[in-house]
Amino acid sequence: AGTHKMTLYRHFESKDVLVAEYLRRLAGRADAFWEEIEGRYPGKPRQQLRAAHRMAAGADCGTTSKLLRPAWPRYRPHPRTHTR
Repeated sequence: AGTHKMTLYRHFESKDVLVAEYLRRLAGRADAFWEEIEGRYPGKPRQQLRAAHRMAAGADCGTTSKLLRPAWPRYRPHPRTHTR
């Protein structure tokens, strides 16, 4: 993404605060994921687990499958600065 460490620290006062925010976002997505499954199959835990498995496997292409992705995009090194 071409982002430098100092750019992140302009938005977050420390690495701990950055990690805490990342985890907060990830937990929020997980909560929304399970709330949607519970809404689809209220009182049916076996069906809830099956639905969660299908979504995790990508079988359900709805918006909920996006909830399983990390809160921020994966780091990809810039092609000009990264050598193998």
